[in-house]
Amino acid sequence: MSALWFWGLALVGVVALWLLWSARHWRRPLSGETALDWLRQRQQELVGEDEALLMDAEHRVIDDGEERVLEAVAVEQSPLLMIAVVLFVAIFSVFLYREIGAQADVDIAEQLARLDDATPQDVQILLDAIIERAAQRPDNLDYQSILGEYYLSSDQPELALAAYRQMLRIAPDAPELLGRAAQASFLAAGRQLDAEAASWAQQALALQPMNRAALGTLGMAAFERQDFAEAVSYWGRMLALETPGTPGYDMLSSVIANARELGGLASEVAPQEPLIGVNVVVDIDPTLTLEDSPTVFVLARPAGVSQRMPTAVVRIDAPQFPLSVTLDDAVSMAGQRLSDLEQADLEVQLTYTGRAGLADAAGVARLSGATVGTNEVFTLLIEPISSPEGN
Repeated sequence: MSALWFWGLALVGVVALWLLWSARHWRRPLSGETALDWLRQRQQELVGEDEALLMDAEHRVIDDGEERVLEAVAVEQSPLLMIAVVLFVAIFSVFLYREIGAQADVDIAEQLARLDDATPQDVQILLDAIIERAAQRPDNLDYQSILGEYYLSSDQPELALAAYRQMLRIAPDAPELLGRAAQASFLAAGRQLDAEAASWAQQALALQPMNRAALGTLGMAAFERQDFAEAVSYWGRMLALETPGTPGYDMLSSVIANARELGGLASEVAPQEPLIGVNVVVDIDPTLTLEDSPTVFVLARPAGVSQRMPTAVVRIDAPQFPLSVTLDDAVSMAGQRLSDLEQADLEVQLTYTGRAGLADAAGVARLSGATVGTNEVFTLLIEPISSPEGN
């Protein structure tokens, strides 16, 4: 039994007990006439009359022995009223529970929690329930997001695009939604990027420079129009978010190499001399409690500029603190070189989502004006971040 059902039944029970207890007070006593009352009335009527009649009345009272009050007549409220009230409360509670939506939402949440053990039939039943519930509650971002992800993964981009359009009406500045909407539109249009989808992707990158969906979509669009240099640029930025040796890293490396070959672009060659960069040591503030499997991003940007686009990025999964990191041209974003900068602003983000961006960060550290190309080691201390910030 769900918690909402429990409290609903508890409320009905309390009301029922109160009604039953108060029923004993639902009486309106009507006092009956006593024999003494009758005698007084007769005495008033027989004033000046025959004394024998008066004595006869007194004897009748003595013979009956009625100096007590005649049994009161009590008029009680009908028990049907109490039953009707209890049934009304119960039925009305169930009606509200179902119509407001708590029951359907609780059922879906419980099924989602058991999704790992679900059969394909269970998944289809759950999907049908989410579709029905999303139609009833079109402003529910959770349901629309589930449908959008499902439709994208099941090659139904038109339906996914409809879901993301609905979500963007509610949260037009959410970078993840903007990136996903651009991806769905690109696929729904036969791998063509129209002006609206391009605008969504660029907005996503302006809000979140490392937005995977936007970078991937813009890279695919550039590849389709045979602008291989631009495709490599976008995909190269995505590659910085992947851990070397993982399937995602290997796949991106392969498509980047293919784009380079098709575009006649020079392959990246490992330098024979040490690269010019910045040496960083990252540690954590003692007040920051680490959870399982954090990810750390170390970013470098041109010093003193307002742009959020990083010049170089290093990602470290499950770091051991303190950790040493070198930012140089080998980890620079496509089309940029850290060695071209004299000074850089450094930033460290600690996250449990695996995504870069301060919106997902649990801890952050910053250092301005680090000199590039020296042997100096710059230390950054990650401190807790109290609320999400802009990217």
